[in-house]
Amino acid sequence: MTYLVAAASFAGVACSVNLLLTFLIIRRVNRHSTQLARRVPWLAPLSLPSGATVPAFTVQTVSGDTFSLTDLGETPGMIAFLSAGCSQCHDQIPELKTYASTIPGGAARVLAVVRSRDPARAAEFAHKLTGWASVTVEQPQGTMQKIFSVSGVPRFYIVAGDGKIKASGMTVRHMAAVVREGQRT
Repeated sequence: MTYLVAAASFAGVACSVNLLLTFLIIRRVNRHSTQLARRVPWLAPLSLPSGATVPAFTVQTVSGDTFSLTDLGETPGMIAFLSAGCSQCHDQIPELKTYASTIPGGAARVLAVVRSRDPARAAEFAHKLTGWASVTVEQPQGTMQKIFSVSGVPRFYIVAGDGKIKASGMTVRHMAAVVREGQRT
């Protein structure tokens, strides 16, 4: 019986030490991840999360109009970051077009930010989006991408006129589901 008590006590101490070490390792990994993200920017999160607030902005669209955050007012709109050379971005176009046709205001409430180093390729891609979305074109790491901390595409945001990000994600389907869920509550 003494051996059984000793074995159980040893197992309890070993488990407690293991739990403590696991906790300390997780804490250290989290601290190092934060430090590494500051030193190596491309390891930072791909974009701003839901709940973040972006400053007011106004951009010139390819049609010559302007798109402003304050124009959205209380009803959230979508801001999409796409690239002419991104196959996943091209795959999202049909869903983005469908989403734009289902929200009040359509093109006036959807901004597609096309990033490309090649002006001809950007213009061709922007042409696919015009008519059902407001479109602006910028170089990689342009102003809009900096405002939203976008480092990867595709990236979609549901944003209200006050700059509050209601949802962010990598697919239109996810964003549409978030909007539907929000309308039910």
